[in-house]
Amino acid sequence: MKRKTIGKKVATLVTVSALAVGCLPMNVFAYGGDVTVDNGAFRTETDNNENYKTWKNDVWDAGERADSGKIALTPGDTEEDLNFAWYSENRGLQPAVKVWEVGKEADANIIKGTSTIIGASNIQGSTYEAYNHVSVEGYFKADTQYQYKYTDNYNGDYTVWSDAMAYNTADTSEYTVIVTGDPQVGASGTTGEGTEDDIDIARDTYNWNKTMEAASEKYPEAAFLLSVGDQVDYASVNTDKQKAIRESEYAGYLYPSIFRSLPIAATIGNHDTQGADYSYHFNNPNSDGNLGATAAGSDFYFSYGDVLFICLNSNNRNQAEHRELMEEAVANNPDAKWRIAYFHADIYGSGTGHSDTDATGIRIVLAPLMDEFDIDICFTGHDHTYSRSYQLLDGNVIDYDIEDGTVTNPEGTMYISTGSGSGSKYYNFVNYTQYYIAERTNVCLPTFSALEIAEDSLTVKTYDYNGAQYADDFTIVKTDDEASAEEVIAKGEARLADTEVEYTAESLATLKEAVAALKELQASYTTAEDLMEELLTKYYNTPNDRCVATGVVRANGKVDGLGYGHVYSADDKDGSANRFKQGLSTLLDKTIYMQNFTDDVSRENLPIIDAVELETAKTSVIEAISALKVVETEQPSKNEQETTTSTVTAIDGIVIDSEEVAEIQKTVVTSGLENDVEIRFSVIKDEEVIAAVKEAVKGIIEDKDYVVTDITLYKSDVKTQVSGDVVIEMNVPSALSGAKKIQVYRLGDDNKLVKVDDSVDVQNGRIKFTTNHFSTYIFADATTAPVTGDNSNMTLYVAVMFIAAGAGLMIFRKKEENCETR
Repeated sequence: MKRKTIGKKVATLVTVSALAVGCLPMNVFAYGGDVTVDNGAFRTETDNNENYKTWKNDVWDAGERADSGKIALTPGDTEEDLNFAWYSENRGLQPAVKVWEVGKEADANIIKGTSTIIGASNIQGSTYEAYNHVSVEGYFKADTQYQYKYTDNYNGDYTVWSDAMAYNTADTSEYTVIVTGDPQVGASGTTGEGTEDDIDIARDTYNWNKTMEAASEKYPEAAFLLSVGDQVDYASVNTDKQKAIRESEYAGYLYPSIFRSLPIAATIGNHDTQGADYSYHFNNPNSDGNLGATAAGSDFYFSYGDVLFICLNSNNRNQAEHRELMEEAVANNPDAKWRIAYFHADIYGSGTGHSDTDATGIRIVLAPLMDEFDIDICFTGHDHTYSRSYQLLDGNVIDYDIEDGTVTNPEGTMYISTGSGSGSKYYNFVNYTQYYIAERTNVCLPTFSALEIAEDSLTVKTYDYNGAQYADDFTIVKTDDEASAEEVIAKGEARLADTEVEYTAESLATLKEAVAALKELQASYTTAEDLMEELLTKYYNTPNDRCVATGVVRANGKVDGLGYGHVYSADDKDGSANRFKQGLSTLLDKTIYMQNFTDDVSRENLPIIDAVELETAKTSVIEAISALKVVETEQPSKNEQETTTSTVTAIDGIVIDSEEVAEIQKTVVTSGLENDVEIRFSVIKDEEVIAAVKEAVKGIIEDKDYVVTDITLYKSDVKTQVSGDVVIEMNVPSALSGAKKIQVYRLGDDNKLVKVDDSVDVQNGRIKFTTNHFSTYIFADATTAPVTGDNSNMTLYVAVMFIAAGAGLMIFRKKEENCETR
């Protein structure tokens, strides 16, 4: 099998880098090349662009640069919700949004919100008295066109509304999300900074708008934008002028007209984190708990279809708070098939600015959470370069065959650093390729990525602002039998601990050995407890976390609570580099110091997991579970069955026929179940249940042949129920093999029969029925003519068939009239 090599990197890209004398404004080397950064080249190219000059004179300087109050849409809690935020020059009676399905304005829904006084202004002199937030909940349908208007001053029929604007929902089963990083409007220089004519804000706004226009042209039906931080550049908010500069930069960030229709889900960058203006301009869902907060705002999450999106504020180093938010997000979205996380810090990036220095401190806090919560893709920024990692688990690369740009049911998380959305600033790559980097691109052009979401796959595609491909496409596929090593181990251990079913010693020993082997492999690549995690959380943003003066560090002053995460103590640093030295963090020892900052490292010395070995170990456990054999019990003869009590259980009349039930179980087919839900047929040994069945069938089906079994659903070996319909198709039990139609019942909570399906046709020995509840089920022959006469001396005997997965059936039959009741 052809594999992409991890270890020594391909030399051709380095050759391209050596040839590059500057960062050209065109994609000379195509994507994949390493380029020496020259930020001035791109700035000059923009400034000499006639289209830019015309736009700046006729549009930007004519009034757009003074508008910091534009409305911004934000995703709501689910696809049925939508949030709005905007500034108003004067605080009205009450802000409101009016929304309707296209063509149905007469039926419009009017939703009122809140208005908060702020007293903001920008460098151009525009002033804003308040910011307004409105949340529309439970209104929107999938794949539908809407329009909306908004007002600062709702006054009933006298309300003056804005012009109508469009908002279209996506098909939740298949849609696209745009992803951008670091537009950092205003970062391209300091020409005119703090003056009405800030050239750098104008230049960055023009390129940022061009990026969003390219994204809109390629994906006109995109559902929303993930913005991974540093929306603006000016970090300080200590004076009114500094705050005004930031508001002018927000005028640039919010300028693209696509944002009147495309919701923005923006995380907080290190340049955003000091100012509360972030939380004024964006109305984020599920942020009321203020977890992971800094001055700007906090963590939040939302879902769209089968995808859970979790946004973390990487400027906050409190791992416990981030974990609490993620626990809440997962608990409130238990059925999400995919989990996407995004935050600003490039914990597995490749740029010189941060990837092997300050971002590594944040790696200690956030990377373990990506593993703990089984995140599929993690988008980051901060790096101003594009990179994509291999699948990473606890700092280890999992060496899947990705030659075709696809991986199926992978362990671990793929990390993507998104580059620059505006071209305002670029960094060089580190002078070696980290072992975890699968691809990196540094052609100095603004970029955007598209996350294409389908039912069984996620595909990431990346383009420059001209619409040209900027990086390789990559797809993660997830099938119904997808399971992580931890899930497989849990299922194996649950079977080993099962005391209700007696399996053969040989089959149990095989399963025990397979589970032990998988656990041993898992332990071999698992990082030991990292004490630095606790320290960073404990001393985050406390007085002990501050440098009093140069060279003076208070006790336990390990890391700065805000901004870049500076390591203050020289004793803690790796020389002059702003990162923890070797020996302080087990995760950093693995992910930094095993590579020793060089490409010339053999594979054996890198933290790499053999994917084939891992998948083989998982498969061995799965196969051992399937191969578990139930202890066979000697069966009495037919005559003995009619005259004696079964020796298998104390309940009168029960006998076991595991072979037939095992054959039935092999043929069971279901639809409507979640991927990790398992259906089981179980032996009924409870005397009260048996008695309840016998009582329930009286006068209904007691004169017919019928089969009884428990049908139960398990999710991670815990009993569960469904929220919708499930279709079950299975072989007909031999006791009903002569039936042309079968009635399906279940035993209700009141111990009465509940008809599930009135008359199921038997076709080729198969029956199919639909249900939405699982308990004790009764299958009756609907073609047998009722028996009349005295039934007082009727004998019922029960034949229970046991299957290998712990399944069984009981067959009740009417016996001859004069037989003795047992």
